[in-house]
Amino acid sequence: KYQISFKQLISRATLPLNSYLFVSYTQKAFWNIYDKSSPFEEINFNPAVGVGKPIFDKSNRIIALAELQLEHESNGRDSLASRSWNRVSGMFHTPLGRRTMLSAKAWVPFAYTENHPDLLDYVGLAEVKVQQTFFRDLLIGEMTVRKGLKDWKGSVGTKLYYKLFNNSGNQYLMLEWFAGYAESLIDYDKYTSMVRIGYVIKSTDLNILRTR
Repeated sequence: KYQISFKQLISRATLPLNSYLFVSYTQKAFWNIYDKSSPFEEINFNPAVGVGKPIFDKSNRIIALAELQLEHESNGRDSLASRSWNRVSGMFHTPLGRRTMLSAKAWVPFAYTENHPDLLDYVGLAEVKVQQTFFRDLLIGEMTVRKGLKDWKGSVGTKLYYKLFNNSGNQYLMLEWFAGYAESLIDYDKYTSMVRIGYVIKSTDLNILRTR
């Protein structure tokens, strides 16, 4: 799996309610390295535009970050292989102690039933992610859970990051295990269990929420 993601402020001007406007984009490609020509079998595109707002306590210390965004996700294909859906999603990030971060995301989908009316049976309406830092930021554990609307469909994604350079930087060696449904749109209704080892340049955008 090859993935690139970015998030960028549209303007540094502060909007009403002390909010800000941003765009984000994620592209995931699933690479069949075992096949003869090593093709990219599936590529998923996920652009979004959103509004974010930091939340402060009485001492003016930031304690959470809330976001509301409009997202589109598709695999860029046509006919029976087309997979796409749109959603309005809300996210909430907050620290749970000095080394634990909680991120919760819920969405309201629309315009998704043409080729996959049962999509929500597998992706559900929300996900929860917990991230734990160990050993002076050298090791980070992460778990993301989704519950589909049908039976026990859904997914669990776990990642373990080991920092490659002790003093600084955000480059990590990653061990990942994904088990469940809808990691890729084309096979959203097929169960997958996959272990990967990879290299990650990890975002530090939520470090403003960390307590020292």
